[in-house]
Amino acid sequence: MTEIRRQPPMEGAIIRRPMQGAVIQRQPMQGAVIQRQPIQGAIIKQRKWMENPGPIEGVPPGLELLVDLDQIIVKQLMEFSEMSGCGEGRNQYDIINKLGEQLYKIREKSEEFERICYGPCRGFVYPIRDITGQEVLRMSHDTCQGCEWPYCKSGPDWGFELVIEAPPGNLVGYAREWHDGPGFRTAILDANRKVLYRLTGEDCTCIGPCCPRDLEYPITDMDGNNIANIYKRWAGTYQETFSDADNFGLTFPKDMIITHKILLLGAIFLVDKLKHEHDGKGGGGGA
Repeated sequence: MTEIRRQPPMEGAIIRRPMQGAVIQRQPMQGAVIQRQPIQGAIIKQRKWMENPGPIEGVPPGLELLVDLDQIIVKQLMEFSEMSGCGEGRNQYDIINKLGEQLYKIREKSEEFERICYGPCRGFVYPIRDITGQEVLRMSHDTCQGCEWPYCKSGPDWGFELVIEAPPGNLVGYAREWHDGPGFRTAILDANRKVLYRLTGEDCTCIGPCCPRDLEYPITDMDGNNIANIYKRWAGTYQETFSDADNFGLTFPKDMIITHKILLLGAIFLVDKLKHEHDGKGGGGGA
């Protein structure tokens, strides 16, 4: 066996050794995949994007991905600001299919003052973007007029309302809180404010980390027939306690009209705001 001898350092040479606990950064090898840090404040998982089938007559551009689907999953990204108790951050969501392929991404636009002072009743815009970054769908809400002022809470017409546009500027309809009976109720309306569907659910104040279970919100047509379901999956004690991040699913008929699929997707975010986003000063729910 050949003996390897190391040459001693030259006289006067300075030998630099890393300090204890120091982080040594090495250059990546040729061909290595470099993973970049995600957007500040969010824990982001990279997903494969679903292939777009191309333009379809009668379908808003960019929403062709929804045509052949009968299930959508919405996963909210956890925010460091919420987990550390530093206040309400801008919500971010991944919209995926049942195979785990990415359909769209959402990053909320809202004012920090309203997030702190109004909580889920704040004004916001949810621009929904495809793989190219193009905004193909928009959901928006003006700061609640009925949450802070008791004299506004009269009749079935007050409450939280989500405006749904596809593409942005083209009104598709509304998802709104509805007060025509006991319990948690919402209505899904078309652009002319005709009620298409009703959504009901449990009106339980213990929903959250003290009530670890899945929840369902059935959606019925005006004849009372169940045509779709929204379900909220228990995300685990840590996430439920220290973050507003929630996981939702939506099932509907594969052959449902595309605009109705869009409206039911909007209903998920209405449920999230009213029932599962922790209250700031608003009164919109937040069990």
